[in-house]
Amino acid sequence: MMVKGVKETIIPHKKMEGYGNLSKIEVHASEKDIVAIKEFWDKSPQKDLIEYWTLYEGGIRNSDPDENSVSISPYFTIKDGNLEKIKGSFSKFYELTNNEEGCQYYAFSVREDGKMFHCREAYKGAEGLLAHLGNVSEPLGEVLKLADLEIEVHANKANLEALAEPLAPHKPRKFVILQ
Repeated sequence: MMVKGVKETIIPHKKMEGYGNLSKIEVHASEKDIVAIKEFWDKSPQKDLIEYWTLYEGGIRNSDPDENSVSISPYFTIKDGNLEKIKGSFSKFYELTNNEEGCQYYAFSVREDGKMFHCREAYKGAEGLLAHLGNVSEPLGEVLKLADLEIEVHANKANLEALAEPLAPHKPRKFVILQ
């Protein structure tokens, strides 16, 4: 459950000498695991940097990412009173995504304060992501009425270029995966 070396490297430091400042740590786990993780992290100097996100049942794991993978991290800020409606849509997204050939993994989590949710997902190249977006366009359109969206895309340069135009309306933050 704990990343090897966390205790020796991250725990003593908020400022990572020569590398910048540690500004946030996100923990995405089951409710049960969050309880155990909190026991550890709540004693650390970073406890004020940690956000806990509860994973929801039904996540998909088809294959491990590789050098052609596109990882997309959509963060949704929930408009007032819509959390339960949004959580109710997770099963539809899982149902639609479950049979996608290009999906490598896919799982929802909700931040502890209930004000945001996130989908951790990766696809086989830009084609896999674009196929997914077409597949879930209807429920995604409904969710976008209930929440505001911010996106991060992590991919190699070729995939980022292929996604530039289709994702442009959402103004994603782009991260190039170095090979």
